[in-house]
Amino acid sequence: MRKILALSLVFCMLALSINIAAGEESLPSTYDLRTLGYVPAVMNQGTDQTCWTFAAMTAMKSNYLMNADQYNHGKYLGSNSDLSKLHLAWYSFKNPDKKQNFAFIKNNSVVENPANTDILNHPGNPQMALAFLSRNDGPIREIDLPYSGAYPVAGTSPRDYKQALRVKNATYIESLSSDKMVIINKEQMIKLNLMNLGAVDTGVYWDKNYVSSNAAYYNPSSRRGSHAVTIIGWDDNYSRENFSPIKPAGNGAWLVQNSWGTEWGNNGYFWMSYSQDIRYAMAFETEAPNPRVREYLHDDLGFTHEVSFTDENGKEVESPVVVNVFKVKGDHEKLREIGYYSTNSEAVGFLIVLDLGTENSPENVKAAMKDPDKIQSILPIISVANKGYTTSPLPIVVPLSKDHYFAIFMAYAPLVTEELDSEIGGFSNFTPSIAAEVKIPGYRTAYAEIGANETYYAFSSDDVYHDAKDYTFLVGDQEVTGFNACIKGFTYTPDERLPDDWTIISADGKAQLSISLLRETEPKYISVKGQGIENVLHKIELEDSDTGGAKGNFYTLKLICDVTADNPKITSLIIDGKETITGNLDRMFTNYDTDVDDGEVSAYVDISKVGVSLSLMNLSESTVIDSTDSYEENNYTPSEKEAESNQNTTTKTPASGGGGGGGCNMNFVAALMAIIFCVKFVRTK
Repeated sequence: MRKILALSLVFCMLALSINIAAGEESLPSTYDLRTLGYVPAVMNQGTDQTCWTFAAMTAMKSNYLMNADQYNHGKYLGSNSDLSKLHLAWYSFKNPDKKQNFAFIKNNSVVENPANTDILNHPGNPQMALAFLSRNDGPIREIDLPYSGAYPVAGTSPRDYKQALRVKNATYIESLSSDKMVIINKEQMIKLNLMNLGAVDTGVYWDKNYVSSNAAYYNPSSRRGSHAVTIIGWDDNYSRENFSPIKPAGNGAWLVQNSWGTEWGNNGYFWMSYSQDIRYAMAFETEAPNPRVREYLHDDLGFTHEVSFTDENGKEVESPVVVNVFKVKGDHEKLREIGYYSTNSEAVGFLIVLDLGTENSPENVKAAMKDPDKIQSILPIISVANKGYTTSPLPIVVPLSKDHYFAIFMAYAPLVTEELDSEIGGFSNFTPSIAAEVKIPGYRTAYAEIGANETYYAFSSDDVYHDAKDYTFLVGDQEVTGFNACIKGFTYTPDERLPDDWTIISADGKAQLSISLLRETEPKYISVKGQGIENVLHKIELEDSDTGGAKGNFYTLKLICDVTADNPKITSLIIDGKETITGNLDRMFTNYDTDVDDGEVSAYVDISKVGVSLSLMNLSESTVIDSTDSYEENNYTPSEKEAESNQNTTTKTPASGGGGGGGCNMNFVAALMAIIFCVKFVRTK
């Protein structure tokens, strides 16, 4: 049986290779996301070292533009509203919650309180951006914290701003290969991601090999990236003769957006040879943020290192397990999604949700794994093509109890055993390791907090479970102790709090306010406290939303009013004569009436603790306005002389095709994964 399965695996790998080759033929020879409207405008980082934030935000906005029709908040973000680079750069180092900060490194030492002017001169990478974004700290709109504006106020939080998008998945783009064959090379993978997810954030080693007359760059060096850029297209026939002083082996180049303004290159774009060594290529998949989502995590700094395990005999553990334990914070929460990183492109396993009751201990985790009543949901993991970050909905939503503990158990294993792999000729390419956050003094993860009884590990599900806080291992030549597993839980949290911010849509002096409330009975009478608004009308609509186990229903309250002053203020809502919804913030947003999009103006309402009471309006209907490896310390920025020499450069961009089909048949890939899944779990132990 095993031999038959082994031969089936060989056949599937070869068939996948043929299928990909056929898909490659259908890829267009030229492709340009600009022709499809999927590329935001070129921005300018100036002399700052924030290229990593520009590249990440460009890639995210590109994916949003590609899928904007799927967003119910399209009018909020809008096609002309970019994502804030300052927000990502600033709060990656200046978050008031210190464990969520990357350490600021200067002259190989940690600077405890970096000056404001230094924040924008610290390099970063896509992994840092993903760590920030995957904990739902951003991104926000550019107009809410513009790059050219003032620094954020000291002590403020990234969540003092309204989240504009949420990262659903992030793909680390690499070639798909085994020990014996390359199934899809990196060039093909980048092209497929460009067509399916939008612009690709990547790092390159940058030096003086840029040819300004052709807006072309190639350097054969394999040094790690020192500058972040965004790939937005390609041309298979772009001539190698356009590169100098070193010419690549063949034709073909990537079309790339830089962040040095439109005066640089060809209106801010340049060509980069296919032969250029590309590091840390990443594509994002985004979705609309949900204010009712609460995240549970221990890896505030995300995936910083891979951790592998060895047993007492020094043998590498092939199938380790890790468990993250969390204490439930609120009432009526339901666990709906799990977020996790994959370190291997050939792996299989499970994510299992366990009910631990009121006891958090390694012994209770092991006991729960053997108790069917404690196993709440099981999510299979099968990875063939992609490494990266994934959020996956659970097949069974798990109700949670406040102050109880729940655990997310993760078992990861190679698709095939070492013995079976030898029978089929060495097709497996698996390294048994898990994604982890690791604290290293003097490094950018110096502020990571590795707490007790947060992550447990074992060499198998039946083995003894240990606290990851005490696990000692090597990172390079440095011995470190403790890690947090990169496993997150996302719950749905129905409640009756005033949200952290409300959105007002204004046109011709009218304003609309919309908020969802959980009520056991339908609201009838609405009044508000605030100032700068008059003639409040309201409309109540029943929502078709899951209440997360709470009694009642969700209702959407839509208020319409006249705006009589700048920066209108709302303190509270009074529902049916009872002031049950009250403001809990005192900050003020000053960007009222600055974001014009399709004739409408977006602004924030200041939730103030003082205000004047408005008269009660009893109206059942009213007219409502429609709305709906890090880059090096010396990140390269152009010198004044180089920038001046390129200001008048004009080059003709070759015609690029938009759209086009192609890529591998994903149904075939799914079938392949299913067969390999069988190989793993029917083999004889």
